[in-house]
Amino acid sequence: MRTSRKLSFTAGIAYLLTFVSIPTLSLYSAVRSDTFMMGQGSNGSVIAGALLEMIVALASIITAAALYPVIRRQGEARAIGLIGSRVLEAATIYVGIVSLMSIVSLRQAGIGAAGVVTAQGLAAQYQWAFFFA
Repeated sequence: MRTSRKLSFTAGIAYLLTFVSIPTLSLYSAVRSDTFMMGQGSNGSVIAGALLEMIVALASIITAAALYPVIRRQGEARAIGLIGSRVLEAATIYVGIVSLMSIVSLRQAGIGAAGVVTAQGLAAQYQWAFFFA
């Protein structure tokens, strides 16, 4: 395979990896409930969702990095813009992940009812980071 074809193939595979975050809509349903902070049970679904979102963030950067040599032929500014936008997207995704993992940490610390308002604020921060990413 030619180099540009290999790069495009790599970018395509990485782009397909960005779809692994689709299950997070259901995995995060527990965090959205009002009883999550005071309830018992596993945090596994939230942690699994966070791991899937980490894959998405890294895959978006890999996509841009693989396409950089191809797009650079059209203009270096465009290629750098793609890299920058994908890194910014990944950073915003990580902000959301940190918000959700903070909720899990509060729950594991046994904060209980006192942490509900904080958890709701962190959940809202995740939602806004999701919209911006």
